[in-house]
Amino acid sequence: MSDETQPQEISLSLKVPSRKVLIACAVVIVVGISLFFGLRSTSSNSPQAKAYALQGISAFKDKDYGLCVTLFTQEIDAAGNDSQRATGYYNRGTAEVRLSQTTQAIADFQQATTLVKTFEVAWLNLGLTHQNLGHRVAALAALNKALALNPNDVTALINSGVLMYRAGDTAGGLARLHKSVSLSPDAVSRIPKDIAL
Repeated sequence: MSDETQPQEISLSLKVPSRKVLIACAVVIVVGISLFFGLRSTSSNSPQAKAYALQGISAFKDKDYGLCVTLFTQEIDAAGNDSQRATGYYNRGTAEVRLSQTTQAIADFQQATTLVKTFEVAWLNLGLTHQNLGHRVAALAALNKALALNPNDVTALINSGVLMYRAGDTAGGLARLHKSVSLSPDAVSRIPKDIAL
């Protein structure tokens, strides 16, 4: 997993982002880049939940992950809807990964996906966390859910492809790895060297 992070704004609607959201996104880009983990700030009907989320993202930037867990717990408690709660669980799970609290992170990513079944990045990070713990079946199941929501997610394609290849589904694994490279030629550098394309 990448050690860099990318806090991001998320909106579960298809509205054009406001200027405020675009400015927040620009700030997010400055904060860091990640292939796997990034925090989310809710588009919310609870200003208090959003305030906790933004404070948590700031603490994350400062690598104060313990404070993040506290602030994201407050975000969950103040949330006004399932979308906000899902974002809070996702954010807290991301901080817990940094604290090596993987059992709690898995529970939080699962809760986020239970609340918002289309939360693709939560499915992705649930799969990656399972994969890093050696839980291949659970990892592949979560990565497949992420791919069902976004068939062109290069990270999910690479990781699920490697899992499939190593589990004996050579053709299926290679198909996903080839697709990842066709979508992003630099993906080849992320594929283990023992897998010949």
